[in-house]
Amino acid sequence: MTNCGPSWKWRIFRHNTDRVVRKLAEGVLDIGFISLPTEHPDLRVIPVQRDRWVAAVPPGHPLASRRSVSLEQLVEYPFILPEMGHTRAALDKMLLPYRRLLKVAFEASGVELIKRLIAAGMGVAIIAERCATEEAEAGRLKLIALRGVSMVREIGVAMRKEDALPSTARALIAVARQFAAQPVRKSRRSSSKQ
Repeated sequence: MTNCGPSWKWRIFRHNTDRVVRKLAEGVLDIGFISLPTEHPDLRVIPVQRDRWVAAVPPGHPLASRRSVSLEQLVEYPFILPEMGHTRAALDKMLLPYRRLLKVAFEASGVELIKRLIAAGMGVAIIAERCATEEAEAGRLKLIALRGVSMVREIGVAMRKEDALPSTARALIAVARQFAAQPVRKSRRSSSKQ
């Protein structure tokens, strides 16, 4: 827990969007960051960030030197997917035309595990760019633009409709929007191959 003033304590709970929405509706959580679009009759949602989907591959991968790849090229390799949730549903929709070609190597329980599996050479994945810029800058992953994909990942802050928005929540939203407004840092390890 971290103190945010004389009477505020923050407890961080990290899970998929469906579970965060359920905990918000039950009153267990006061505020949550969730993937959009998400609708719930008891929740108010404020969009704060849009992020593009990118391919993530290990640095020595045959696709690592490319600036962009198509989904058709990407599904030729063992694939890592989230095991459930909003992101999995979006990826299932995106990959539907390639389902017969898709070789799922792992279904992992979160983006941190997915990034570790990619870095270990266990497969490729599609992830939100901001989720992996640190790993790309450190040379543990290579992020590649997806050709022909127009879907983006959008994040919002959700809270119960009947709750007033406390000043600390407004401050948290402001910080999230400032972060979202910053350009995504590009890895220095890029190449010019298409």
